[in-house]
Amino acid sequence: MPASQIQARAKLLRLALAKFDVIQQLSTLKSWLIASASITGFVVWIVMIAGLLHPVLELISA
Repeated sequence: MPASQIQARAKLLRLALAKFDVIQQLSTLKSWLIASASITGFVVWIVMIAGLLHPVLELISA
């Protein structure tokens, strides 16, 4: 096998590995974004429920 063919195959392999690494990093970033969005949504939901309950609790305690 000629050296130029080996070099071409090595270059293709490096490109494929780099592309796979980028895809892995993007999927990791996507899962982090989904997790942080769901945590943020949960916190907002708790704050909203607390805001709705606050006047009710004031009426009960008055």
